[in-house]
Amino acid sequence: MEQKICKQCGKVIVAEGRTMFCSAECQAKHYGKDTTSLKKEKASSKKEKTSSKKEKVSLKKEKASLKKEKAFSKKEKTSLKKEKVYSKTYNKTCKQCGKEFITNRTDKLYCSDDCKNNAKKVEKKCKHCGKSFIGTRKRNYCSEECKNNYHRHIAKCLLCGKEFETIIPKQIFCSRLCAKRHNKIKQRKLFEPVTRNCIICNKEFTTTRDNRVYCSEKCGRKGLYKRNMEKKKMNKT
Repeated sequence: MEQKICKQCGKVIVAEGRTMFCSAECQAKHYGKDTTSLKKEKASSKKEKTSSKKEKVSLKKEKASLKKEKAFSKKEKTSLKKEKVYSKTYNKTCKQCGKEFITNRTDKLYCSDDCKNNAKKVEKKCKHCGKSFIGTRKRNYCSEECKNNYHRHIAKCLLCGKEFETIIPKQIFCSRLCAKRHNKIKQRKLFEPVTRNCIICNKEFTTTRDNRVYCSEKCGRKGLYKRNMEKKKMNKT
């Protein structure tokens, strides 16, 4: 709140913001208008603002309705295409049983799923027992027992040296304990420090990595530079 002086009558008033008059009458006299005309102008300006807002909202609604209409039209087109495709019918004979059947698809060959599955089945011989059985082309055994017996073999454990039976052809250890112990021993060997000579400066350095050849980053950069130069020479020749 600030103290201000009215522009028309010169009274001291306490007001906020941009108010420069003590009353509406002083404001009307200053601008040469009546209080009623000023009120009407304010009301008309408010009405204009509300009408412009309503127009914006109506435009947004019209745009949304147009988008919906476009989406519905696309769906109708796709449905019509599907109807055209599936409206045609074809008389075909089943490859398996020889029955005639009606279908909407041009690439259909069997009258049912049973005929489709039976067509894939072929007479085969079991790899283990030699019995003949009906199955798919990928199947090579008449039962799971024959499959397990065919792959069953005796192997030696890498860690403890025990002999054990297994179905898995690549199994190396007799148990999980032996596998865990082998991995621990392997890790210890990897992290054992080794002394080597640097390829570039011939300095001795200790490392736990098998593929490390340079003693420092500088020597590594020099080695990379040498390799790149050799490659360029090879390309030129």
